[in-house]
Amino acid sequence: MNDFIKTTEIFRGSSIESMGIMNLLESNGLPVYEDNALMATIEPFAVSPGGFGSSIIKVAQEDYDKALKVIEDYNNGVNEIGDDSVL
Repeated sequence: MNDFIKTTEIFRGSSIESMGIMNLLESNGLPVYEDNALMATIEPFAVSPGGFGSSIIKVAQEDYDKALKVIEDYNNGVNEIGDDSVL
């Protein structure tokens, strides 16, 4: 049996920005996966040129559209963190 989940990048930024995106998505019931979590905090310049975009947030491919809508709604002031009305 294959237990791997195919993921897609939904956000790339600093570790602090990534925390906000992770909290937003998780509070709306979407599991997230973070690449470079420790290295983005310890030595972001080793992870990406200039240290920008060193933390990468991914979601399962089947959750991508839903996650994108949650982020877009939040950016447009429609969705508050923890608002279940968008799901």
